[in-house]
Amino acid sequence: MKNSDGKVNFENASKFYLQDVPLRMDNKAVSIDANMEDLINLAKVQNFVPVVDDMGRFIGIVRRSQIIEYCEKFVTRDDSVVRK
Repeated sequence: MKNSDGKVNFENASKFYLQDVPLRMDNKAVSIDANMEDLINLAKVQNFVPVVDDMGRFIGIVRRSQIIEYCEKFVTRDDSVVRK
């Protein structure tokens, strides 16, 4: 919008649709029943992964930091077993 050469301003902004705003990047989504491997593969190249339902409708976001925290639990658990 800021690169619209003055075509968009506060008064006429409601006349523009969000779908018409170009995306900076195209984040791929996973379905609700995707496995963890698919989620991790997308998180390697995206900061977050959108999640969609069976109809392709957006239902949420999984952040990369959440995936790392999830994996950390397994690494630290395995680490404690090895130390014994």
